[in-house]
Amino acid sequence: MLLYGGFAMTKNTKKWNIDNVLIDAVDENKYYVAKYALENGANPNIKIREYGSTPLMNIQKDNLAMAKLIVKHGADINFTCDNGFTALISSSSAGDIKIVNYLLRLGADVNSKTNDGWTALFYASIKGHINIVKSLIDSGALIDIKDDNGKTPFEYAMSSKHYEVANLLVKNGARVSVYELKKMLIFLEEDRKK
Repeated sequence: MLLYGGFAMTKNTKKWNIDNVLIDAVDENKYYVAKYALENGANPNIKIREYGSTPLMNIQKDNLAMAKLIVKHGADINFTCDNGFTALISSSSAGDIKIVNYLLRLGADVNSKTNDGWTALFYASIKGHINIVKSLIDSGALIDIKDDNGKTPFEYAMSSKHYEVANLLVKNGARVSVYELKKMLIFLEEDRKK
């Protein structure tokens, strides 16, 4: 028997409760409680929160062990929640390079889109996560993909002043106008002088 959240968990604990134990364990970064819940029937693909995300999408940053545990127990790495997010998109947005690389090694869909047409590359680009941008590109991310507003990851990197990311995108084939290229080079030069 294990005490958790004010109630005793046994092998007879109701399914609904054991799923909630997993959700809480992931939220609170409690590996062994999550392990117990999964070993006792918790659903690793349980939809939670407003948009129906899963425990794998809600892992706290830098907790690769928790990601591996949930995947080992059957989590769908390409599960798409109601707003189109996947674990790869969530990890890319959070800047979690370890989980991003782990999911990519397992075959996560690098070009999966949210309901707004954003891929993991958009989130990594706009937030300046250059190492994640590199991993995504190396794994086949579409560089010139456009979102529902007709913008590319390059444009978002530029608008959020992540010029090194914009430069990496250009070096890997992003198509940009001469004006955009000059603008990027000017900003890169100014950043290097600082």
